[in-house]
Parts: sequence; C-alpha cells; structure tokens
Amino acid sequence: MRAIIEARELEQAVKTAGKAAGRSKHLPILDGVRLTAAAGELTIGGTDLTTWSTARAAGVVEIGAGPDSVIVSASILGKIAGKLSGLVHLESGEGILTIYAGETKADIDTLCVDDFPEQGGTAGAVHLCDLTGAQFKAMAARAKSCARAQKHGGRAFLSSISLLYGEGLARFVTSDGFHLLVEEYPADVQEAGVVMVEAAAVQRIAGLAKAADVVRLDVLQADTDPRVNERARLVISFRSSTFTVRGIDEQPFDFERIIPRATWPQATELTVDRARLLAMVERASIVANPERGAVMLTIDGGGLMGSSSSLDRGAFCETLTADVKLQDDGRDLFDISFPCSILGEMLKGTKAMTASLTFTESLKPARLRFDDAPALSWVVMPVKA
Repeated sequence: MRAIIEARELEQAVKTAGKAAGRSKHLPILDGVRLTAAAGELTIGGTDLTTWSTARAAGVVEIGAGPDSVIVSASILGKIAGKLSGLVHLESGEGILTIYAGETKADIDTLCVDDFPEQGGTAGAVHLCDLTGAQFKAMAARAKSCARAQKHGGRAFLSSISLLYGEGLARFVTSDGFHLLVEEYPADVQEAGVVMVEAAAVQRIAGLAKAADVVRLDVLQADTDPRVNERARLVISFRSSTFTVRGIDEQPFDFERIIPRATWPQATELTVDRARLLAMVERASIVANPERGAVMLTIDGGGLMGSSSSLDRGAFCETLTADVKLQDDGRDLFDISFPCSILGEMLKGTKAMTASLTFTESLKPARLRFDDAPALSWVVMPVKA
C-alpha cells in the first residue's frame, strides 16, 4: 500500500477512528486502527468491541505495494500525524508502516491483521431520522448528564440511552433512577423497535460532530436467529465518518407509567418564570438540610412558594407568581419536595423563558418542560421533606 495524503486529513481521520479504540492493556489490538487502501481513498477504522468507527480520508492510493490493510497503534500514529504538515506518504511493508513527510521519516510496527475484530455490515439498516449536529451534540450532552457513570454490576439502563421508535417517532430516553429525560423527534420509520446503547459512547461520538453537520441515525435490528447472537446496533453517520454502536442486551424499563400527564384527574400544572425558579432553588439550597438538599414547593394562592430549612442553617421561604391549572378544582393541594441539585441542573440546561411543572401527589414523580423545547421532558423523583 502506498498512499499520499494531507497531514491534516490523516490526523483528523486517526482522531475520529481513535474515538472507538479501546486502549486495552490486555488486548493491544484494541489500541490499533486499521488502515485500508482503496482507489482514491484511505479508510481508517477502530473499535473497543462496543463501538466501531470508520473514517474515510481522500488521498492518492496505489495498490500493490505491500499489504493493502495494516494495523498500527492509534495513539502513536495520531501523535506522529499531529506533528506533520503538508503531504504525507504512507508505505506498508512486512511488519512496518513507514511515514514520510518532507525530510521526516518514521517507522511504526504493525499488528496482526487477523487479530483485529471484524465489524458487522450495515446492510439492511433502517433509517430513523436526521438531526443537525447542534441537536445531536445537545441531546448527547443532556443524556450523559442524566445517566450514571457505568459501574461493574450496575443496571445497564442507568448508564444508557434507550432509543424507542415507531409510528413516525423516535424517542431517546435516559435515567439514573433519580430523574429521567425523554426527547422526541420525527422519524421515517413506522415499525416499532428499540435499541439501547451506552450514553458515554454516544457522547464521545457527538464530540466530533460540528453544529452544521447533518447527523444520520439508522438502526440494525437484532438477528432473530439465536445462533448468530447479533444484538441491535445504532449507526451514526456524518461527514465522512460512520460509527456503529452495539446495543446492550437488556430491556428498557417502562418509563411511560411514571410520567404524569396534565390530563390526569389528579394533575396539577403550573407555569413559572424559569430564571426566577432557578434563582429560588439556588437560594433554597443554601439553608437546605444537607442530608437531602431539598426544596419544598407549595402552591399558595395562585403562586408558588419554595422553602427549605435545617437545624444549623436556618430557614428560607420565597413566593413566585405562577399560572396554576388544576384538573380537579376540588382537590386538596399538597407540598412536594425535590433535590435542589437535580432540579437546578435541569433549569440551568436551557435558556427557556418559562418552565412548566406537572405533578399529581407529594411522593409521585413530577414532569418538567420548557417553552423552547416542547419535544423534551424531564421527570424528577421527589424526596421526603
């Protein structure tokens, strides 16, 4: 293989493919990226056995001079490419990839091609939807903030994104057990399905997208033949890169039953200025009981009162003007408490003018929505005051 490529293109392609490299001490092959020559194009791929990446870099390729596909260390190749400029010549030989750039020459040891994990094809993938790069990055960031860091032995859905689709809708659901995020986007698919993937993997991929990119999302359903043992996969494509994220073999929990609706008989819905509510929550956190760190919300004469207290810090109380709607005008109102940290985090993550809270009982989840993102819903679990 001989390839001539701009140093910047090589560096970017290695960086992209390296997002999926595993950097495993026990499996050195997962630290590698595979360079494959094709007519006019150099393809660089990597994997950590959960995510597979493919980055295509335009270049002049000559086939027939040594192996057409080689495996080299992603970290070493990336560091070398980052120090080069202008045209870079790549030439593969037996056990060596040689890099020329001007008067610079470097030899990198290659790994066994046969040891590199193969990526399944994407034939038969179902197109779900297209997002802008800005939408994709924001969705991935919100999902990662809502998911727990993955720990050994933990429930998989608490560190993942569940993508449920069908009837022209794609829903991204994330939860850490204390709060839940649901985002909805129009989809091109009518048949129902689900795929669950690691939130951290999607976040790493989103870090490469630019705001103006068109991000294509496709899904490959799990193979029904148990002998194949192929899980569902999410395929993410933008610019000249394609990522395939292997699905998690676990069913998502039934999140629909915990989301309160404004049409429920016992529902209370209030709309309040988001910035003022955030300021109130932040002030309440100063004197809140450190064990629970909660703010108590009370509907008070058409307004919303927030309060908190602790034995050693004192007490706080503040009332905000709110638009209150009761599904049942004769019902008894109640107090409901939420963790200041979680409620504040949700209120900070948007520039919306207003926030709407829907709840039914003092120990049941509440739904939080914003006027600038009607397709996004937060659900937060209450705590005892």
